Amino acid sequence: MGRTGLRAPADSTASATQQPVRDLGRGKGVDRYDKRFCSHTEITRFYSPGFDPVVFEVDGFRFGCAICIEINFPDLFAQYGELGVDCLLFSAYPADEVFEVKARAHASINTYWVAMALPSQTAHLMNSGVIGPDGRYLAQVDGGEGVVYADLNRPDFAMWFEKARPWRKDAVAGEIYRSRAVNDPRSTDRTCI
Repeated sequence: MGRTGLRAPADSTASATQQPVRDLGRGKGVDRYDKRFCSHTEITRFYSPGFDPVVFEVDGFRFGCAICIEINFPDLFAQYGELGVDCLLFSAYPADEVFEVKARAHASINTYWVAMALPSQTAHLMNSGVIGPDGRYLAQVDGGEGVVYADLNRPDFAMWFEKARPWRKDAVAGEIYRSRAVNDPRSTDRTCI
């Protein structure tokens, strides 16, 4: 996962949080994710926001990036699902145990892995880990410090990738429901029993 850095916006001495994306084979930067949703204090006193998702591919897997408070914006996580991300790289300083619940829910609802990089100081709330598309941990750091590894193996999650993800896409598009609409008095008059 990329390190979080700071950038000064053109109009002030404030900075924006970032996740650099590096080409590990060449060691060069290929893109950078700038945090799109900042806290009130961040946006009014310190940082300038980013505006675009970042998606990159490594060995046939598509990755996206999110940072900290963005866990509270389901549309951001849904957007990465729509962009076909296989794994979301998420770095944060969790403020409470609900961060973990949200991360697991986002992984399951959007049918992708969530790889979380968290500081060891927050181990009493949650540890760094990799959550599968089913919302369960595949691997987790034990005790707050360390490196976590997990195999991103699509066949292990065939039901999620081959059935759940396409069905949810169809459900959101709505045609599967419109094609089954019933046109009778009881359906059009919702006050009748």
